[in-house]
Amino acid sequence: MGPEAKLWSAMRRGMKTVGPGDTWARMETGSTQSGVPDVLASIRVRDASIREQAPRVHVVWVELKVARHNAVLLHKWQVRWHRHHAKNRGAGAILAATPTHLLVWPSASAPAVAVLGTAAPGSWSGLRRKVGIWGRVRAELIRIAAAA
Repeated sequence: MGPEAKLWSAMRRGMKTVGPGDTWARMETGSTQSGVPDVLASIRVRDASIREQAPRVHVVWVELKVARHNAVLLHKWQVRWHRHHAKNRGAGAILAATPTHLLVWPSASAPAVAVLGTAAPGSWSGLRRKVGIWGRVRAELIRIAAAA
């Protein structure tokens, strides 16, 4: 199992515990056009102050990357996809894992991430082994989706 597959496995396990009504679908690379992110997420959000309200659903595309020596390797077609998606007000994110941290950037930051790697501005960062890390990642993805 490759590093991104391991990240996907950890993400899938973690997200089941923090968002049981959410849907996380791994996209098959060979069956999509170049640049389409790895994961399509449907995140259900219910406003606790309104009892009878149906939950809203945020749809977010997530690119999974494992950083090597602070480099986040985004191919030009991945950068193009994220830039175009953000320009059209779509919700997307890049989730990168280092040995110690998880970092999340909105799609609009893809050009900077491709050049600057983990030093790119605008990221959210959390300790990878911290209890509740996947709940914090989920909250950041909701924030990105709501801002789109």
